This record gives sequence, structure tokens and C-alpha cells, in this order.
Amino acid sequence: MARRILAALMVSLLALGAVSCTDDPAQANNVNDNNRIDDPIEPPDTGELLHVGPDCNEGQTNCVVDLTTLNEREIQAKLVDEDGQPVENALISFEGTFDGTEISIGASSAYTDSNGIAKTTLSAGNVVGTGELVATTSQDAIEPIKWVVGVSTKGSASYRVSFEHNGSAQIKPITVRLFQPDVTCDELAANPNQTAVVEKQGLVDAAGNMPTVVFPDRPNGDSYTVAAWAKSLDNNEVEVAYGCADNNPEITNGQPVDVLVTLVDHIPTITGEYAVTHQFDLTGALPDNVRTVVELIGRLATDPGSFVVGCPDSGTADCPAGSPGIVQLLVDFLPDGDLKDSIESFLGSSIGNGLVRDAINSIADNWIQNDAPDWVRNAVNITGDIYRTLREFKVEGVIRINDAPQVSIDPNTGEVVGILPAGAGEQTWNDFIFYWSRGCENATDQDACAQRRFGARQLDMTDNDAPVEGTFDGAVFGADKLQINQHSLSLNYGALLIAIIEKVVLPEIFGSQCGSADNQPCDSLELALQEMISCASVADQVADPGESTYQIVENLCDSLLAQASDQLRDYAANNLVADGSEVFLLGTPDGEHCTISQPEVYPAEWEGKPLPYIQHFGQEEPAEMQCKWAVRIKFSDSYTAEVDGNFWGERSSF
Repeated sequence: MARRILAALMVSLLALGAVSCTDDPAQANNVNDNNRIDDPIEPPDTGELLHVGPDCNEGQTNCVVDLTTLNEREIQAKLVDEDGQPVENALISFEGTFDGTEISIGASSAYTDSNGIAKTTLSAGNVVGTGELVATTSQDAIEPIKWVVGVSTKGSASYRVSFEHNGSAQIKPITVRLFQPDVTCDELAANPNQTAVVEKQGLVDAAGNMPTVVFPDRPNGDSYTVAAWAKSLDNNEVEVAYGCADNNPEITNGQPVDVLVTLVDHIPTITGEYAVTHQFDLTGALPDNVRTVVELIGRLATDPGSFVVGCPDSGTADCPAGSPGIVQLLVDFLPDGDLKDSIESFLGSSIGNGLVRDAINSIADNWIQNDAPDWVRNAVNITGDIYRTLREFKVEGVIRINDAPQVSIDPNTGEVVGILPAGAGEQTWNDFIFYWSRGCENATDQDACAQRRFGARQLDMTDNDAPVEGTFDGAVFGADKLQINQHSLSLNYGALLIAIIEKVVLPEIFGSQCGSADNQPCDSLELALQEMISCASVADQVADPGESTYQIVENLCDSLLAQASDQLRDYAANNLVADGSEVFLLGTPDGEHCTISQPEVYPAEWEGKPLPYIQHFGQEEPAEMQCKWAVRIKFSDSYTAEVDGNFWGERSSF
């Protein structure tokens, strides 16, 4: 009899061993035996896993469930196809991470039923704590779903903290602390170093899904203020967002409390100084009077007679009929009377418009043929380079933010907004970079050769030798958008135009051997005209010495040479722009904020650590990352031009 019992026992053990060695997942020890099927299918790669159950919503990535020690509950996962229809007979796997909480899984996998639902159970031991359960399929394209599990003793429950974040900061770790309810969010904002009851950390997953942080075993009657500090995805020493929720409910009858914390991006530290490059296209809106001056200078080398007295009625290829000379411009400054009438009469005569022009050209022709660069003969090239300078007008300067933004929350969007008060920002234009390609045709780096750099004071473009500068207000939106409101710069467009002509064009045409000793750079109209024109020689071409016409021509020529430069500067500064201080206005365009960014790599220590700071205003490359300027130039009370600009810069100091 004993032998029969022993034999039966051995057979039973062999049978159990055979079952435990099978490779079929539905036959494994930890598989739902009531869920076996004969014809399983592969889950569709366009399918989706969904939460099912009283504590879970289908759209949740994370579902939070509570367990009491020594109890169990059912867990359900649903698989649907791309049309939302249930998928039957597909295998769902369940895997847990429970960190010593004694939670066990009833079945590690199960097949879906006709409703697309696969089930397992979670059983709690006698140890409180938290864990995670994840459901997956064999298709990598189907996102897993997760349950966050809290185990509490009877009479206690979990404080469950979830998050929302509408900002642009990239978040990874989130430190969450529970404080006694008498510690308010206002107090924590003023002093975050309050004593916490307990602290835990959650991690944003690779898909950007916010975690749910569970604090289990909180006693009945307890409530807490919840605060959270979020660190950067790229650097866990940089705190990029913060949130707090107070006046939360207490644990009652062992029921968990759910708290939603809104994480708001920190406005990065923006105060400090930035080296900024600006680039403008100033050609698109040139009014006729500005074009007149540009084209007038273009004729200085090829038809200097027309530069002085204008073009003949018949016109030439380089001198269109009716184009004025400098005399016509300067006559505007004379009071009405005999002198003005006599000059206008002279200009309309054959002597003024013909003989004098021809005489000046005859004298200048010798200089052009023997001393000037070959390209000077081409007025098209000269005016083209002036236009290129205006089209590729570049300035280097400084933007400084002196005052920190005044932070508030937009009630409509929930976005954090930092208001820069009036005068909080200021900018100064230090160096002007002009382009002049003539003479660079054979240079190895033609672009570098063509650059001419001048300081603002060097160009005499402002009153009282002051720099080009202005102040502004604006706003910072979230962590990465800057708005600079329209403001005025002390830049006179007409003076800028004359500066280009005198400091770039004329020295290139006439060189650096002007003046009585031939040792001055030819950087003014006076010196350039003196280099080209002898008034006595001009008069000799028109009449004999002693004749009244001779004296008229010589005196007029001397007067023009003595006054031409100052009068043309005055004309450009006063007649090419409107009166008043607000004639050059700029700001970021409406709805097109400047993208501001933090450093790619933070140093070990920085001012204001752990809060973030701004390192860049836009980027030079790629071009679409440059910040934009909307520029308005007021040429007169009735004519205001709008042109485009760009800028980019990098922090130089705090």
C-alpha cells in the first residue's frame, strides 16, 4: 500500500514538472489559466492600450490605484484597433516594479476577451509603499500603459499628486514635498526652505508624460500643502518650473486624495548685457528726395559738372534730364530775393547748365583719367554699392536689461508673463558696418574685404557727439519669448546717408591724399571737391580773366566749395527726415516674439543658481532663428516708411 501511494506521488510531481517547463506563455505559472485560447492573434501595430476600471479613464497614460495591506484588486487593460474597436485574442503582458512592498501579480499575462479586455490582479502584503505596473503588447508601436500603486494600512490612504504643465520648459525630474496645511503657497514662494513632512520624486517619461507621485499611508484627518520643483531635462541642477497647491482636502474614511499641481515655468534671469548684431534692409522705402541724394553722389565721379549744376535738359546715359545738382539743393536754404533769383537764373542759362558743366567736366576728366580707380567711371557701380550698403546695413551694439520682469500669470492661457517696465531695457549702437565691394574683386575673402567698420561718434550722426541709443519696455512670455515694444532711437537717417557717402564712398574714390599737404583722408565733400576742381580753371574755361562772367563763375565756384559739405549735411539731416525725436522707431513685430534661449551647457556655478538664465537672443544661423525688427522711418509728417530688420545676440555679462 505504501508503495502505491509513493508511486502516485511521483507521477503527480512529474506531471507538475511537465507543465512548468512549457514555453507557451499562457501555460506559465503566472498566467491566467481561465484565459487560454486556441487561436491567438498578433496585436495590430496601429492599436492602442487603454485603462479600464472605476478609478481609471481610458485616455490616461498613468492610472493611480490604492490597495489596503493584505487585500487585492482586479486590474484591466483594453486593446482597441485604429477604429476604436476591441481586439480579441491578443496577449497582454503585465510587469511590475514594487520595491519591496510585497505586492504580487496574479497573472503576468492574459488574452483579451470579446470586449478587448485582459485582466490580472494585484495583491498587497503587509508592507506599505508604492509600486508600478505596466501593460505591454508584442508590438513596439503600441504605447504601454501604467498603474501607479499605493499600499496603505487600514484607516489611511494615499495623497496622490499629478501635474499639468503648459509651458515650453523641457522637464525631467520633479521633486514633490508635502507640508503641514498651515504652510501656504505664498509663504513657500517667499521662502521655499520650509520643513516638509515628506518628499518624493517623479520623472517625466521619454514621451513627455507627466508622472503621478503617490504618498501612501497618510492618516485619516491629515491634509497637506503640496509644492513641486521641476528640473531641466538637460541639467538637473537647473530649476525650470514650480507649482504649489494649498487648502487641499483631508484624508477621510481611508479614501485617497487627488491633488493637481500646475507647474509654471520660471521666467529666466534676463537682466544683464548682451552683445547684439542688427541687420536692416533700408532700401525698400527710400522716398524720392533720398534717392536724389544717392544718385547725385553717384554722378560725382563720372559727371562732376552735373553734380554741381545738375543735368542738361537733353540728359545723358549717366545724367537723366532734369536731375538736380548740389546747387539746386542748396538754393532751398537761401531766402527769397535777388541773390536766389540770380542763381536760379544762372542755372537756367546756357552758361550755367552748359558751359560751366562742361568746364568742370573738362578739368575733372584729367583727374579721372590719371588718378581715379577704373571703376570710378561707372556711376551704376557706385550707386549700386551705396544701395548695397543700405540693403545690407549692419550695426553692432549692446542691449542691456536693467530691471527684472514683473511676473504675473495670464488668466486666459495660464502662461507666466514678465512685464518689463518703462526704461527697463536700453540699447546702444556702437559700430556701423558698411559694405563697399569696389576694389575687392581679386581679394581671397571678398566679403571681409568689403566690410568697413566705423564707430557711431566717428560718423557724426548724432547731436552733441552722443551715441545712437534708446530705451524700451516689453514683456517676457514663458521661458523663451521676448517682446520689445516699439521705441525711438536717436538715429538720423539723413545723417546716416551722408556718413556712408563721406566715410565710405569718397575715400574709396579719392584716396587718402587730400588737403593742401596731400596727407588727409578724403572723407568730406569739401576735400573731395577741392581735389577735383580748381575754381580759377573753371572760370578760365568760361571767360577771360577780368570779364564779369569770369568773376561770377569763380565766385560761385568758391562759394559752393566752401559751403557744399556743410549745406549738404544740413539738407540731409533736416530735409530727409521729419522734425522731432521719434523719426527712427523699431520693435519686435506684433505676434512675432524674439526667441530667447538658455545656455547649451551651464557652468558649475552661476548667478541666481538654480534658476535658469538667458544666454542668447535668437541665433545668427540658421537665418530663420534670427529675431525680427519692425522698423518705421518717418521722413515727413505725411510719409512714414516701414522696413524689415533682424537681430541676434549673446550675453556678455550679468
